[in-house]
Amino acid sequence: NTEIEAGKPGTYYIKLKGLPWKATKDEIAEFLVDCEFVGNVIIIKNEAGKPSGDAVVNLLNKLDLERALKCNRKCLLERSVVVEETDKDSYNRHIIKLDKMDTEENT
Repeated sequence: NTEIEAGKPGTYYIKLKGLPWKATKDEIAEFLVDCEFVGNVIIIKNEAGKPSGDAVVNLLNKLDLERALKCNRKCLLERSVVVEETDKDSYNRHIIKLDKMDTEENT
């Protein structure tokens, strides 16, 4: 399945680690210079609902992935951020977790 999906728009994913807790989705998007996303930047939260310092992003194509990976170890708000490729399963786990947390907050 992964081989079939490779090359299709929206099948490239990255994870960012070491983000400042106060970094916003917009600041993270600006940090990933010239990258087009599918959907939004997903800031991963801990059990207490606070930002964990990690985020995942679904990128439009391979060129966006290459651009994003060039941002590895660049600084955002004076913190060095790790940018690495991840997979759809990892990305979806965070989406499901985010949806679950939103649902719990609204009940």
